[in-house]
Amino acid sequence: MIKNSHGSIIFSGETDVTNLDLDDLVIIRKREVEVYPDECQVKHPKGEKLNKQATITMFNAFPKEEFPDESMKDKLKAYCE
Repeated sequence: MIKNSHGSIIFSGETDVTNLDLDDLVIIRKREVEVYPDECQVKHPKGEKLNKQATITMFNAFPKEEFPDESMKDKLKAYCE
């Protein structure tokens, strides 16, 4: 688990973080979570290290407004599956 005052991320199953600089690879900010940010030089293959399913929890993050229509909500749901 990686956690700060803005949220947390829990990676599924056993996660090998040997020799990883988590401060560079995982960013948790207000209303934002990034794993392997664009400026990152290394991205592990799918299913390895941090490139795997995870549960993300945001603290004190509320939508600015309701979804304008159901299609946007459906797109976001599909993207997250």
